[in-house]
Amino acid sequence: MRRGTALPVFAFGVATLISARPAPAQAEFRATDAQRVTQYKGATIAFEKALGYMDKKNRDGALDSLNVCFEQMPDFPEGHFLKARILYSEKDFSQALPEIVKAEAGHESTADLRETMLKDRQKALRDRMQKKDDAIREQQAYVATLPMERRQKVYDKINQLQGEKEILNREVQEWSKGPVPVPARYSTLHGNILLRLDKLPEATTQYQAALKVDPAYGEAANNLASIYHMAGQNEKAMEIVTEARKRGAKLHPELSRSIEAALAKKP
Repeated sequence: MRRGTALPVFAFGVATLISARPAPAQAEFRATDAQRVTQYKGATIAFEKALGYMDKKNRDGALDSLNVCFEQMPDFPEGHFLKARILYSEKDFSQALPEIVKAEAGHESTADLRETMLKDRQKALRDRMQKKDDAIREQQAYVATLPMERRQKVYDKINQLQGEKEILNREVQEWSKGPVPVPARYSTLHGNILLRLDKLPEATTQYQAALKVDPAYGEAANNLASIYHMAGQNEKAMEIVTEARKRGAKLHPELSRSIEAALAKKP
Protein backbone atom coordinates (compact mmCIF):
# COMPACT_ATOMS: atom_id res chain seq x y z
CA MET A 1 0.00 0.00 0.00
CA ARG A 2 1.34 3.45 -0.85
CA ARG A 3 2.59 5.26 2.20
CA GLY A 4 0.55 8.29 3.25
CA THR A 5 -2.69 7.07 1.63
CA ALA A 6 -5.75 8.42 3.48
CA LEU A 7 -7.75 6.04 5.63
CA PRO A 8 -11.19 5.02 4.28
CA VAL A 9 -14.03 7.35 5.21
CA PHE A 10 -17.09 5.51 6.58
CA ALA A 11 -19.26 8.40 7.76
CA PHE A 12 -19.59 12.15 7.29
CA GLY A 13 -18.66 12.85 10.88
CA VAL A 14 -15.46 10.83 10.60
CA ALA A 15 -14.54 12.64 7.43
CA THR A 16 -14.91 15.97 9.21
CA LEU A 17 -12.71 14.85 12.07
CA ILE A 18 -10.02 13.57 9.69
CA SER A 19 -9.94 16.78 7.68
CA ALA A 20 -9.83 18.89 10.84
CA ARG A 21 -7.12 16.91 12.63
CA PRO A 22 -5.08 14.08 11.08
CA ALA A 23 -5.20 10.75 12.83
CA PRO A 24 -1.97 9.92 14.67
CA ALA A 25 -1.10 7.13 12.24
CA GLN A 26 -1.54 9.44 9.23
CA ALA A 27 0.56 12.17 10.83
CA GLU A 28 3.28 9.62 11.56
CA PHE A 29 3.28 8.43 7.93
CA ARG A 30 3.58 11.99 6.64
CA ALA A 31 6.35 12.84 9.10
CA THR A 32 8.23 9.68 8.16
CA ASP A 33 7.90 10.42 4.44
CA ALA A 34 9.03 14.02 4.90
CA GLN A 35 11.99 12.88 6.97
CA ARG A 36 13.06 10.36 4.33
CA VAL A 37 12.82 12.97 1.59
CA THR A 38 14.99 15.31 3.66
CA GLN A 39 17.49 12.50 4.25
CA TYR A 40 17.53 11.68 0.53
CA LYS A 41 18.18 15.30 -0.41
CA GLY A 42 20.99 15.57 2.13
CA ALA A 43 22.53 12.33 0.87
CA THR A 44 22.28 13.60 -2.72
CA ILE A 45 24.21 16.77 -1.85
CA ALA A 46 27.01 14.73 -0.27
CA PHE A 47 26.97 12.32 -3.22
CA GLU A 48 27.35 15.16 -5.74
CA LYS A 49 30.34 16.41 -3.75
CA ALA A 50 31.83 12.92 -3.96
CA LEU A 51 31.43 13.00 -7.73
CA GLY A 52 33.17 16.37 -7.82
CA TYR A 53 36.10 14.93 -5.91
CA MET A 54 36.24 11.99 -8.31
CA ASP A 55 36.43 14.37 -11.27
CA LYS A 56 39.46 15.90 -9.57
CA LYS A 57 40.99 12.43 -8.96
CA ASN A 58 40.63 12.98 -5.20
CA ARG A 59 39.73 9.50 -4.01
CA ASP A 60 39.98 10.26 -0.29
CA GLY A 61 37.78 13.33 -0.60
CA ALA A 62 35.21 11.25 -2.48
CA LEU A 63 35.16 8.55 0.20
CA ASP A 64 34.83 11.15 2.97
CA SER A 65 31.85 12.67 1.17
CA LEU A 66 30.32 9.22 0.75
CA ASN A 67 30.62 8.66 4.50
CA VAL A 68 28.59 11.86 5.00
CA CYS A 69 26.15 10.58 2.38
CA PHE A 70 25.60 7.34 4.32
CA GLU A 71 25.20 9.25 7.59
CA GLN A 72 22.30 11.06 5.94
CA MET A 73 20.81 7.92 4.39
CA PRO A 74 22.55 4.58 4.94
CA ASP A 75 20.79 2.90 2.00
CA PHE A 76 21.43 5.67 -0.56
CA PRO A 77 21.94 3.50 -3.68
CA GLU A 78 24.06 5.76 -5.87
CA GLY A 79 26.51 6.26 -3.02
CA HIS A 80 27.07 2.53 -2.63
CA PHE A 81 27.31 2.15 -6.41
CA LEU A 82 30.02 4.82 -6.58
CA LYS A 83 31.92 3.26 -3.67
CA ALA A 84 31.73 -0.13 -5.40
CA ARG A 85 33.16 1.48 -8.57
CA ILE A 86 36.01 3.05 -6.61
CA LEU A 87 36.89 -0.24 -4.92
CA TYR A 88 36.60 -2.11 -8.21
CA SER A 89 38.99 0.32 -9.90
CA GLU A 90 41.44 -0.35 -7.07
CA LYS A 91 41.04 -4.13 -7.62
CA ASP A 92 39.59 -4.52 -4.12
CA PHE A 93 36.92 -6.87 -5.42
CA SER A 94 36.07 -8.54 -2.09
CA GLN A 95 35.18 -5.15 -0.60
CA ALA A 96 33.43 -3.96 -3.76
CA LEU A 97 31.03 -6.91 -3.68
CA PRO A 98 29.08 -5.97 -0.52
CA GLU A 99 28.88 -2.36 -1.73
CA ILE A 100 27.18 -3.27 -5.01
CA VAL A 101 24.82 -5.56 -3.08
CA LYS A 102 23.94 -2.59 -0.84
CA ALA A 103 23.40 -0.44 -3.93
CA GLU A 104 20.92 -2.93 -5.36
CA ALA A 105 19.10 -3.28 -2.03
CA GLY A 106 19.02 0.50 -1.67
CA HIS A 107 17.54 0.89 -5.12
CA GLU A 108 14.62 -1.23 -3.95
CA SER A 109 14.22 0.36 -0.51
CA THR A 110 14.20 3.94 -1.87
CA ALA A 111 11.93 3.23 -4.84
CA ASP A 112 9.04 5.13 -3.23
CA LEU A 113 11.13 8.32 -3.25
CA ARG A 114 11.87 8.30 -6.97
CA GLU A 115 8.73 10.16 -7.99
CA THR A 116 9.31 12.81 -5.32
CA MET A 117 12.95 13.30 -6.34
CA LEU A 118 12.41 12.92 -10.10
CA LYS A 119 12.83 16.54 -11.23
CA ASP A 120 15.75 17.25 -8.91
CA ARG A 121 17.56 14.09 -9.95
CA GLN A 122 17.01 14.66 -13.67
CA LYS A 123 18.31 18.22 -13.36
CA ALA A 124 21.43 17.05 -11.52
CA LEU A 125 22.10 14.43 -14.19
CA ARG A 126 21.60 16.88 -17.06
CA ASP A 127 23.92 19.37 -15.37
CA ARG A 128 26.57 16.66 -15.19
CA MET A 129 25.98 15.79 -18.85
CA GLN A 130 26.48 19.44 -19.75
CA LYS A 131 29.80 19.46 -17.90
CA LYS A 132 30.85 16.38 -19.88
CA ASP A 133 29.89 18.14 -23.13
CA ASP A 134 31.93 21.18 -22.11
CA ALA A 135 34.92 18.97 -21.27
CA ILE A 136 34.62 17.12 -24.61
CA ARG A 137 34.58 20.40 -26.56
CA GLU A 138 37.58 21.62 -24.58
CA GLN A 139 39.55 18.45 -25.38
CA GLN A 140 38.52 18.59 -29.04
CA ALA A 141 39.78 22.16 -29.30
CA TYR A 142 42.99 21.17 -27.52
CA VAL A 143 43.72 18.16 -29.72
CA ALA A 144 43.55 20.35 -32.82
CA THR A 145 46.58 22.28 -31.54
CA LEU A 146 48.74 19.18 -31.10
CA PRO A 147 50.97 17.39 -33.61
CA MET A 148 49.65 14.02 -34.77
CA GLU A 149 52.06 11.99 -32.64
CA ARG A 150 50.72 13.57 -29.43
CA ARG A 151 47.00 13.31 -30.14
CA GLN A 152 46.21 9.73 -29.13
CA LYS A 153 46.20 10.42 -25.39
CA VAL A 154 43.69 13.24 -25.88
CA TYR A 155 41.55 11.06 -28.15
CA ASP A 156 41.48 8.46 -25.36
CA LYS A 157 40.33 11.15 -22.94
CA ILE A 158 37.58 12.23 -25.33
CA ASN A 159 36.40 8.63 -25.69
CA GLN A 160 36.36 8.27 -21.90
CA LEU A 161 34.27 11.44 -21.52
CA GLN A 162 31.87 10.31 -24.22
CA GLY A 163 31.46 6.96 -22.43
CA GLU A 164 30.76 8.74 -19.15
CA LYS A 165 28.20 10.95 -20.88
CA GLU A 166 26.47 7.88 -22.32
CA ILE A 167 26.23 6.37 -18.83
CA LEU A 168 24.65 9.60 -17.57
CA ASN A 169 22.22 9.58 -20.49
CA ARG A 170 21.14 6.06 -19.60
CA GLU A 171 20.63 7.14 -16.00
CA VAL A 172 18.41 10.01 -17.17
CA GLN A 173 16.37 7.47 -19.10
CA GLU A 174 16.12 5.29 -15.98
CA TRP A 175 14.68 8.19 -14.02
CA SER A 176 12.25 8.99 -16.85
CA LYS A 177 10.66 5.54 -16.65
CA GLY A 178 9.42 5.75 -13.07
CA PRO A 179 9.82 2.64 -10.90
CA VAL A 180 12.26 0.26 -12.61
CA PRO A 181 14.13 -2.94 -11.68
CA VAL A 182 17.75 -2.81 -10.62
CA PRO A 183 19.54 -0.67 -13.25
CA ALA A 184 21.63 -2.41 -15.89
CA ARG A 185 24.75 -0.53 -14.79
CA TYR A 186 24.34 -1.94 -11.27
CA SER A 187 23.97 -5.50 -12.50
CA THR A 188 26.86 -5.08 -14.93
CA LEU A 189 29.25 -3.83 -12.24
CA HIS A 190 28.03 -6.66 -10.00
CA GLY A 191 28.83 -9.09 -12.79
CA ASN A 192 32.27 -7.55 -13.32
CA ILE A 193 33.10 -7.92 -9.63
CA LEU A 194 31.96 -11.54 -9.57
CA LEU A 195 33.94 -12.23 -12.74
CA ARG A 196 37.11 -10.92 -11.06
CA LEU A 197 36.35 -13.18 -8.10
CA ASP A 198 36.15 -16.17 -10.48
CA LYS A 199 32.44 -16.65 -9.84
CA LEU A 200 31.42 -17.16 -13.45
CA PRO A 201 27.91 -18.63 -12.96
CA GLU A 202 26.92 -15.76 -10.67
CA ALA A 203 28.50 -13.21 -13.04
CA THR A 204 26.55 -14.71 -15.94
CA THR A 205 23.30 -14.26 -14.02
CA GLN A 206 24.09 -10.60 -13.37
CA TYR A 207 24.90 -9.87 -17.03
CA GLN A 208 21.68 -11.58 -18.09
CA ALA A 209 19.77 -9.42 -15.61
CA ALA A 210 21.44 -6.29 -17.02
CA LEU A 211 20.50 -7.18 -20.61
CA LYS A 212 16.94 -7.95 -19.57
CA VAL A 213 16.60 -4.39 -18.29
CA ASP A 214 18.64 -2.76 -21.09
CA PRO A 215 19.25 -5.05 -24.11
CA ALA A 216 21.56 -2.43 -25.64
CA TYR A 217 23.96 -2.29 -22.69
CA GLY A 218 27.19 -3.00 -24.53
CA GLU A 219 29.44 -3.79 -21.58
CA ALA A 220 27.08 -6.48 -20.29
CA ALA A 221 26.68 -7.96 -23.78
CA ASN A 222 30.44 -8.00 -24.38
CA ASN A 223 31.23 -9.64 -21.07
CA LEU A 224 28.45 -12.21 -21.28
CA ALA A 225 29.44 -13.14 -24.84
CA SER A 226 33.08 -13.40 -23.68
CA ILE A 227 32.12 -15.87 -20.94
CA TYR A 228 30.30 -18.08 -23.43
CA HIS A 229 33.12 -17.72 -25.97
CA MET A 230 35.80 -18.73 -23.48
CA ALA A 231 33.65 -21.72 -22.48
CA GLY A 232 33.46 -22.83 -26.11
CA GLN A 233 29.76 -22.00 -26.38
CA ASN A 234 30.28 -19.88 -29.48
CA GLU A 235 26.76 -20.25 -30.87
CA LYS A 236 25.39 -18.78 -27.67
CA ALA A 237 28.06 -16.08 -27.69
CA MET A 238 27.09 -15.12 -31.25
CA GLU A 239 23.43 -14.95 -30.25
CA ILE A 240 24.32 -12.39 -27.58
CA VAL A 241 26.43 -10.36 -30.01
CA THR A 242 23.82 -10.45 -32.78
CA GLU A 243 20.97 -9.37 -30.51
CA ALA A 244 23.05 -6.59 -28.96
CA ARG A 245 23.98 -5.28 -32.42
CA LYS A 246 20.31 -5.14 -33.36
CA ARG A 247 19.71 -2.99 -30.30
CA GLY A 248 22.52 -0.60 -31.20
CA ALA A 249 24.97 -1.70 -28.50
CA LYS A 250 28.64 -0.78 -28.81
CA LEU A 251 30.59 -4.03 -29.06
CA HIS A 252 34.29 -4.86 -29.20
CA PRO A 253 35.06 -5.78 -32.83
CA GLU A 254 37.87 -8.09 -31.70
CA LEU A 255 35.41 -10.20 -29.74
CA SER A 256 33.06 -10.55 -32.69
CA ARG A 257 35.91 -11.55 -34.98
CA SER A 258 37.18 -14.11 -32.47
CA ILE A 259 33.74 -15.70 -32.13
CA GLU A 260 33.27 -15.78 -35.89
CA ALA A 261 36.70 -17.40 -36.34
CA ALA A 262 35.86 -20.07 -33.75
CA LEU A 263 32.55 -20.83 -35.46
CA ALA A 264 34.30 -21.07 -38.85
CA LYS A 265 36.66 -23.73 -37.47
CA LYS A 266 33.83 -25.85 -36.17
CA PRO A 267 33.47 -29.00 -38.28
